[in-house]
Order: sequence, then structure tokens, then C-alpha cells
Amino acid sequence: MSSRILDAEVTAIVNDNQTYHLRLAPDSIGYVCNYRPQVNDHIVLKAMKRSQGDSLGKEATAETTVPAKPSIEVLSHEVLRDNSYREVNQLYSGADTIMRITCRINDAGGEQYYRLRIRGEKGIVTETWNNPEFEREGVQEYEYDYYLTMQDIFFSDDPLFVDSRLNSNFGGWPAYFSNVFDNSIIKGASYTITLDSPIPGNNFYTISGYDSGTGKTVWEQIIVDKYSPRVMVELQAISHDFYRYLKSLQLYRIVQSDAFSEPVQIYSNVQNGWGIFGSLSSQRILIPYD
Repeated sequence: MSSRILDAEVTAIVNDNQTYHLRLAPDSIGYVCNYRPQVNDHIVLKAMKRSQGDSLGKEATAETTVPAKPSIEVLSHEVLRDNSYREVNQLYSGADTIMRITCRINDAGGEQYYRLRIRGEKGIVTETWNNPEFEREGVQEYEYDYYLTMQDIFFSDDPLFVDSRLNSNFGGWPAYFSNVFDNSIIKGASYTITLDSPIPGNNFYTISGYDSGTGKTVWEQIIVDKYSPRVMVELQAISHDFYRYLKSLQLYRIVQSDAFSEPVQIYSNVQNGWGIFGSLSSQRILIPYD
């Protein structure tokens, strides 16, 4: 199941009656096929690496069932300014504006596993002038680039996100906070939560390069906030194996730097191999700041 193995034979068996042969992707980062998984599909993935002499080695296998699409509603949202999110748990957002969002998760009952992503997004434009003097002369000679800057952290005091094992903050996430959870609190009902999403930091600055001989500016880069920010709300229903993998990964990240903590084994569901084969379905909502 490793993307570094370039000579494996990989197949996917869907619902015990459809077989797809995966091919190596053009960029060689993994194996792909044209089949698009559907809700409730049971998929078995098999991979066999060729060993020396062109004989086939052990077969690695893993399986997953694609969960049903989750349900989340945004009931209300408001933009709050001058809040204390400028620096929280060693996170510097570059701005103290947040969006406070009230959502409702509608749980289907049974055993359900979720990951909630709340992401502040903002479009950034970079203009690089090869010779800034041309701008003054009315000659448009510059390179233009657009990219999306993101703030992929949110905050909430709701018990839904409490994990007592995560006793230290990591990467801006508070201690005891996890965005991966099961439905043991919701239990087949509708559940309302309030979330705070920091806006990505403001950007407007200029970088210049000078010719040491003449002292003239030979290039100039201008970075500006060009597009209005927004917040992406995405609820993912995830398979049980994927849930266990994400939980083990979150625990591993906070204990790896603690010499007194017990080692954490990252969860794997691959037989005769190592890795994770999971599945998810999601619902996504975009909320503009405007």
C-alpha cells in the first residue's frame, strides 16, 4: 500500500462482484482507477509487490465500507472583532477577528464516527514587477499569481470535542481538544454546537530587490488581500478504521516530544503491510464574511 512501490499489482474489489485494476499515477505518487466510490460500498484493496526474479511476494490487503453522507446545518453566524484570538496556544493568526458559528449535527444513530473541519480561507494575490520603473511609465510588465491562504483551526468549549488523552496543545489546537469524535454524546439525535473560527491574517506588504551597483530597484513583489474571506464548514462521516487512525495520530503528535510518555502505535488496518485504508463522505458549507 506504499506509494513508493512502483511495480505492484493493485486491485480493488467492490461489493464482492466488481474488480478494478489500479494503475500507477502519472506522477508516481500512488495507484488510481476510474471508479468513484459510492455510499455503502464495501471495498477490498489488494496489493502484491514483485520481488526478485519477477515472482510475486506476499499480498497486502485492507478493506473499508463507505459511510453514509452526514448532515450538518448552519443555524446562524456572526463576525466578532477585537477578540483574544491573536495568540492562542502559540497560534498567531495575524488578526483578532473571528466568525462565531452555530451548527446543528443530525446524527443517524448506530455507530457513527466524524471529523469536523472549520477553515477560514482568504484569497491572496502576488504581483511581481520585474522592473518597477515600468509601472511608472505605464508599461504593464509583471507576473501575477493567486493562492488561497487558510486558517485550519477552530475553537469550541463543547464536550463533543473533549479527548482526555490529548493533555497538551499541538500546532495551535488547545489541550484536550479533538475534532475527531464518535456519536456517543449525540446518540441518534440532533446536536447544536457553537464554534469560533479565526480569520486568516491580513496581508499587504512589499518586498523589493536592489542592484548593488546602481542602487536601483530591479524587482518588486506586492502581496495583497484581493478576495473576501470566508469560512468552510465541513462535516465528514468517516469509517471506523479511519477514526482509529486519526485518533492515534493526534495522540502520537503530542507525546512524541515527551520522553516520559508511553510510545504510541499509529493504527494500521493493512494485513501483511502497513498503512491505513479508510473512507469518508462529507457535507460542506461555505460562509462569506461579507
